[in-house]
Amino acid sequence: MQSMTAPVVETPRIPAVFQLDSHRSRFAYFFLALVVVLAVRMLENTIHEYSHVAAVLLSGGEIVGLPLVTPFGGFTSWRSGTVPGEWLPVVNIAGTLVSVAVMLAAFLPVYLKAKRPWARWLAYWGACVVPVNSLFYWFAAPFIATAENYDPVAFANNLGISPAWIIGVVAAAPFFVAVAWMVKATRQVRAGVILDPKKFHLFCLALYYAISITFPVVSYLNLLDQFAFW
Repeated sequence: MQSMTAPVVETPRIPAVFQLDSHRSRFAYFFLALVVVLAVRMLENTIHEYSHVAAVLLSGGEIVGLPLVTPFGGFTSWRSGTVPGEWLPVVNIAGTLVSVAVMLAAFLPVYLKAKRPWARWLAYWGACVVPVNSLFYWFAAPFIATAENYDPVAFANNLGISPAWIIGVVAAAPFFVAVAWMVKATRQVRAGVILDPKKFHLFCLALYYAISITFPVVSYLNLLDQFAFW
């Protein structure tokens, strides 16, 4: 009688750069993660600003110059009075709404289905890490910012919602869902994509969020203008 054996399912080998078990590998990983997260943030911010542009143009408005886009944020200007009042809330929310939708549509299926560690790791930043920053904007800015050049504050004012922090309360639900999803995904990545005995990935992630959240908060509070000494 012929014996039957179950097929062997091979687990993809963890690439050397993801084996964070030496000072050299951790050094290389730090700069790799930095380049990737800045590139993904640049992509998200580009989609964000050009979604504002598209909404302005669809409303019949006139854009002034090209949008400013950086990995840390951006700015889109349109000629005052050219965007109808009923379109202003659409213009305000289009940036984050479209950018988050596009990032999830592009990266989430890859993160969930990819078998190769490289593909899943890259998708992790786009589908799990960066959306936290996008939603933090709508969660935090209405509580602490007053300038109407911030989308959530302008959105509240253009809809006649007062106080503006009501928008922050509403945005808290998707923001904390994004945080919970990021935490879960980070555990999955550390368990199956990278070898991280020293929890170095967590250090990189915490440093990234410390920087990417601190600078916007400083901007929301207008502290650079108040305490500038350079």
